[in-house]
Amino acid sequence: MKIIIVEDDPLIKAALEAGLNSLGFEILATTSRGIDALSLVGLHNPDVILLDLDLGDGPTGVDISWGIRRRFDTMGIVILSSYASPRLIGRFLPDLPTGAIFLQKNSITDLTILADALNRAATGVEVSGQKRPGPKAVISSIDLTDLEIQLMKYISMGLTNAEIAKRRFITEKSTENAIRLLSRKIDLHYDADIHNQRIMIARKYLSLIGKI
Repeated sequence: MKIIIVEDDPLIKAALEAGLNSLGFEILATTSRGIDALSLVGLHNPDVILLDLDLGDGPTGVDISWGIRRRFDTMGIVILSSYASPRLIGRFLPDLPTGAIFLQKNSITDLTILADALNRAATGVEVSGQKRPGPKAVISSIDLTDLEIQLMKYISMGLTNAEIAKRRFITEKSTENAIRLLSRKIDLHYDADIHNQRIMIARKYLSLIGKI
């Protein structure tokens, strides 16, 4: 199977290339630049493209996947990320295109899990008893709104209620209420000790984005 890898971390990219080569995959090209992905796909016509979600400045892996799907409607697409869901990247991204597969990096306890996903994405047939997912089945279930995710991010950045209110064009009281509701939604016991509550919210957010 022929693959292109788009990953901006050189160590991860090298590990993916070496590991997948050892499993018999043919690596046609690799790049750390998202803007190069479409031209490489057009040049090499791989069976599947393996994309990192967060490629720094510029297009995300989701943006690239939509560009690929518009031009190559049957090409396999697998997106990797430390995030539990693409929505957590904080850029209000659309759903993944049909047939694309999303994998959280820490779920890949064995390289055969990634190989299985690449085969499913490229062929669209059942592998290891799993069917190729549809457009609504590829994103991890995160029962949070985009604004709630944004609020968690701001708290993890150490912003005060006043700073959050200013960024969101709301009052400090509304911000305090939003934090209270968020705490209940993510199953944190509301605590009058705001500092402690913020630490718990920040830890929850960092765990969702794969930082702890």
